[in-house]
Amino acid sequence: MATFDNIKVGDKVIYTSAWGNDVVATVTRVTGAGNFATDKTYKTLWNKYGRPYGGDRWDTSRVIEYSEEYVKAITESRIIAKAVDMMRRCSKSDLTVDQAKAIIDILENK
Repeated sequence: MATFDNIKVGDKVIYTSAWGNDVVATVTRVTGAGNFATDKTYKTLWNKYGRPYGGDRWDTSRVIEYSEEYVKAITESRIIAKAVDMMRRCSKSDLTVDQAKAIIDILENK
């Protein structure tokens, strides 16, 4: 398990909320005991293991190490989710036949 023993103000981390929303956060404060706060986690201090300091033991929110690969995965996941959501909300009257054919080709991997 990675720890945040050497965390400092300005470092980037990835905040994973209990609801599955992952965002890049920046460390804004580090206490003398090594707990830290970020700009995306209102009033929450994190311990060196990335767990909420003194928080509810049922809280599954956490902070993990920043990596470009993980940020890329977050971005790609959001793009796919947006495309699926847009298709769900689309009605037949919104599409032309050519658009519908193009969507079918894409979804059939042609």
